[in-house]
Amino acid sequence: MIVLYWISGGPRRWKTFMSNRIGAILEPSSPSQWRHVLTQENPADCATRGLTPSQLKHHTLWWNGPHWLHLSEEHWPVNPVQSPKSELVLGEQSLKHIGAHISYVKRFIYNTRHKKADRLTGPIQQALFALVRMVHQLSPFLDDEGLMRVKGRLKNALQLSMSQRTPIILPKAHHLTILVIRNAHHNTLHGGVQLTLSTIHQVFWIVNGKQAVKRILRQCVTCFKHRPSPSSQLMGDLPAHRVNPPKRAFEATGVDYTEFLNGQRMFRLFWRKWSADWLSHLQARPKWRHETDNLQRNDMIIIEDDRTGPSDWKLGRIIDLHPGADGLVRVATIKTSTGIYKRVKHGLRL
Repeated sequence: MIVLYWISGGPRRWKTFMSNRIGAILEPSSPSQWRHVLTQENPADCATRGLTPSQLKHHTLWWNGPHWLHLSEEHWPVNPVQSPKSELVLGEQSLKHIGAHISYVKRFIYNTRHKKADRLTGPIQQALFALVRMVHQLSPFLDDEGLMRVKGRLKNALQLSMSQRTPIILPKAHHLTILVIRNAHHNTLHGGVQLTLSTIHQVFWIVNGKQAVKRILRQCVTCFKHRPSPSSQLMGDLPAHRVNPPKRAFEATGVDYTEFLNGQRMFRLFWRKWSADWLSHLQARPKWRHETDNLQRNDMIIIEDDRTGPSDWKLGRIIDLHPGADGLVRVATIKTSTGIYKRVKHGLRL
């Protein structure tokens, strides 16, 4: 992929040694004719992987090449050409690690061009600036380092540093921006959106930064565990056996029935009195008066446990739903690290 990137850039873009060789490649061909073949589809790699002659004898890729080679050219795979620097950024998951890698490369290049007494050791401050230059697309103005900065209204706020007055611009969706947000969120001990964004603004200005920070913070498992939202659903209807008289005394019982009297006459008298005076009170819903969004399969939840603190509550994932007659989900089956449980919704936190 690196050679493909060199070819697509043309010979004039590179220094003499590389320019001569790229020129020789492009003299009988054009950049559009060159494509990248993945290792697992490249017959030339078969012999270099340590395959024996007996294995090569029956190796389909060695004799026939990749399957798409027998198709028309429009069916051949297309590999977008990316800068090797972009691949470096996209391949890392930590701003600290990628900064260390860039520092190592820049330090190596510098030390090979200078005497031993002038060689550098340790991290290089300009490594972060080199990363930012990779991802910039638009700019109000360029500073002396070639970095794009905000030309805001804080020019005269001399109590602020240069970085705070003119922060470096970053796009909202680039992988480097995600690493910057995660790093600030971690350094603020999992601070909220505003604290994380304020910390970032000391150096960077992310386009649509608030939305970008919210999106990343919603993915933080640590914050999810410590700030779960209570879950509830509209209170369900009373079951039929609790609001209608049974055919026989004690055929069905509920928490609202008390002291059935012996004899059918006394029972009917009690039922009429209970229906008129008490049953009507059960019409109202004392809590959970509004419908909410139903739980969904694969939702991540926290199982609330009054016996322990929030930090010890179990994480789980919904694997099955049990909707009521009205279609509202009040019970779900949860899979956790210790087993599978059925829980009511108001005991779960999202």
